[in-house]
Amino acid sequence: RTYISRLDEVLGGGIPQGHIVLFNGAPGTMKSTLTYTILHRAAVNGMPGLYLSVEQSRRSILRQMERMGMPEAATDGRLKVMDMRELRKEMAEHQGNWRELILNYVRKEQEAFGFKVFVLDSLESFKALTEHGFTRQDLKDLFDWFKSLGITVLVISENISDDYDETAQGEAYLSDGILEMLMREMTDSRVQRWVRCVKMRGSNADNRYYSMFHDGKDFNLSLPLANQPF
Repeated sequence: RTYISRLDEVLGGGIPQGHIVLFNGAPGTMKSTLTYTILHRAAVNGMPGLYLSVEQSRRSILRQMERMGMPEAATDGRLKVMDMRELRKEMAEHQGNWRELILNYVRKEQEAFGFKVFVLDSLESFKALTEHGFTRQDLKDLFDWFKSLGITVLVISENISDDYDETAQGEAYLSDGILEMLMREMTDSRVQRWVRCVKMRGSNADNRYYSMFHDGKDFNLSLPLANQPF
């Protein structure tokens, strides 16, 4: 369960355990806040999680999320946030490139901490750390490796293509679920954030667009009243 009431309904009950789900959208669509909310609420309800940010600092994330009504203390130590600077300290004695260090760290934490949900923020930043071109096979290997851990993985992506051609986009084809997040300009010059479950394997998901609003403490989803995309 995401513990976001309307979102759980849209997903047909929640995110199936062990799934790799892509949260895809442009900057400003609240991908990080939504995935952190899912992780935070899981931790509050007893399920440990790990949030790894490749770009933003741990301190910045915790400060931002506390302002959004999610204090770290509420998780009772069941939510761990890590950034690249902290990871560099943690893995100082280990050899290998950044990709290997990150995966070794995740495995080490999974064995020690036993987290069940993991957020990678973001896929593009992770790819950029690779010394050579990040191929479709590299992506498949990464997702297969996540699967081997038996955890639920939420992957933030800023691939903002409007069409999910599964023959061309490796992440769309290889992921078990896709949540598309976008900014929609309305006729009165207001901008709404919309979210849609493009796919969720093994679930009877609702594929319609929903307007998504955060009131400072909680996400609220509702069917848009106007400017339907179809």
